[in-house]
Amino acid sequence: MAVEVGERFGRGVVTDADVRVPGKGNPHGTRAARLRCDCGNEYTATLGNLLATKRTPTGSCGCLHTFVTIETGQRYGRGVVIDPDVRILVNGTARTSVRGARLRCDCGNEYETTLSNLRGTRRSAKSCGCLAAEQARANIRRAHEKQRTHGLTEHPLYVTWNAMRSRCENRNHHAYPDYGGRGIEVCPEWHDPAVFIADIEREIGPRPPGMTLNRIDNNGNYEPGNVEWADRGRQTANRRRLRELEAERVAARALLAEHGLLAELQRRLGS
Repeated sequence: MAVEVGERFGRGVVTDADVRVPGKGNPHGTRAARLRCDCGNEYTATLGNLLATKRTPTGSCGCLHTFVTIETGQRYGRGVVIDPDVRILVNGTARTSVRGARLRCDCGNEYETTLSNLRGTRRSAKSCGCLAAEQARANIRRAHEKQRTHGLTEHPLYVTWNAMRSRCENRNHHAYPDYGGRGIEVCPEWHDPAVFIADIEREIGPRPPGMTLNRIDNNGNYEPGNVEWADRGRQTANRRRLRELEAERVAARALLAEHGLLAELQRRLGS
């Protein structure tokens, strides 16, 4: 990136666009620029820092932070200022420190933070740390709730519910062509296994040994009033009869078409 003399970055205006500052591992130095702050001071900043300053125009020679004033009683997030004149050590040494404040959190804890954390563009200090902890716990709870099942996987009817939905909604299921492929659906209420189990136990009772869930109307959906317990022989007979009816329908259409009556029949039925 190139900068030009006269270009503004935050409170600073470039006076020398071709400056090098010592850089770690860079014998030629890091590209930088010399700027004059609105307060009159001059300072040097790397081009990387200038880019950040251009996006958030609060950069200066350092004077901007001296203009920031806070007062006892001011609220920042969950914290209320109790001492507005605190020095925060940088890198654990008293030779380098920045302005800060001491606050009392709504949870009762007291904490110190820099003014940049309170008044800067990020405003990251919203509590003593309890807020972040609460949010982390909430995220964990949501993740657990998302992964947690409904607690019904061990119920005897859960397998019935799962098989019913698979036949109707899973195109890869071997029985899908006879169910979902024919338009057979599971009613919206029964997508909830708890509702399904409660309705089944109330209407037709627990599943008897050797029985499976059968639709009374073989062309109807899985819904209250259209299900019963039936043995596999009855279900097989229902499917066989369905196939016979479909074969008869196809044969009848072919016969009518052969004698030129299909179009006339369709016309009359349509009228």
